[in-house]
Amino acid sequence: MSKRLVPAIRALAKKSSNGNGDGVTGGGGLDVDSIAASLKTAYTQTDFEFKQSATTEEASSGTTALVVCVCGDALLVANAGDCRAVLSHVGKAVDLTVDQKPSLASETARIQQAGGFVEDGYVNGHLGVSRAFGNFHVVGLKGVGENAERGPLVVTPEITRRTLVNGDEFLLIACDGLWDVFSSSNAVDFCRRKLREHNSPQRAAKELCDEAKKRDTADNVTAVVVCFCETFERSGERVGRVGSASGEEKSQQSLGASISSEGLSSLQKALRSDETAAASAALLSPTLARNVPAGQRRLTRVASINPSSPNCSPDGDGFGGFSAFELALSKARAVDTGGAAVEHLSSLTEEGGGLGNG
Repeated sequence: MSKRLVPAIRALAKKSSNGNGDGVTGGGGLDVDSIAASLKTAYTQTDFEFKQSATTEEASSGTTALVVCVCGDALLVANAGDCRAVLSHVGKAVDLTVDQKPSLASETARIQQAGGFVEDGYVNGHLGVSRAFGNFHVVGLKGVGENAERGPLVVTPEITRRTLVNGDEFLLIACDGLWDVFSSSNAVDFCRRKLREHNSPQRAAKELCDEAKKRDTADNVTAVVVCFCETFERSGERVGRVGSASGEEKSQQSLGASISSEGLSSLQKALRSDETAAASAALLSPTLARNVPAGQRRLTRVASINPSSPNCSPDGDGFGGFSAFELALSKARAVDTGGAAVEHLSSLTEEGGGLGNG
């Protein structure tokens, strides 16, 4: 499919560029709107050519497609299917496409308007994407030629336009096999870290695919990484480089992206859980008070001004309730009743009092 789609885009774009021959490469007289229209026409034309040339067996084949054109400082993205294009802007993931699945509200509405339905996330119960090339084997699923946009399944791409600015670092394009196990932010973090390590977009793309397989993706995986700059910047400060660097510089860069935002969030949750568990264990431990030297165990009490309070005795001496018990216990210490036993009783009493007032 790509062998026919890309040449079709080039040919149509060349016609729409005011005859200067620049096509999608930019230059004077380049009409971005015309190129966007050419992308839609190329998708429809290629799909029709496939229909005309496909055998009965081949007619059941199909594929999604995502095409990116850089026209000067304009970025055009044409997407038909559940592939995704994500831009890294100063380390932040910016989705340039929406996964076109039948369950997407806008796609569900379009499918129903075309006389189709969505069953268990499938168009007419057959296909898991709402836009794609091919798949002519199901009667009533797809229109062709002049009726290409009238069926539940269409090939017409959604076009996204973005102006490239300072801070746009690289573009990641991948099929659903990657996005089943990566979020956009996670993928950008991973790819950014790899580019800092070896400055190879090809290696970064392969390592993304390898990591997706390690995460047990259930689908095929394809990824493309396109770099727009030589240096990464964050808040005006250089933090990495997509170019040659000294050994010392590389060492510093490898520390800059050692953990993703998702990993950091998980680590913070784990630390909070550990702190809560430690605090609970300390409060519930029966040996807490005994582990504190006797001279440091003190209870701070304030005499109540309420006459009915157990802490205010009728004779106004300020002893009552728990204080009266503590006074009696102090007197008992003067009697030779076994220092260890009395000390243990004191520890339990102070522990109980602390928990009761805390």
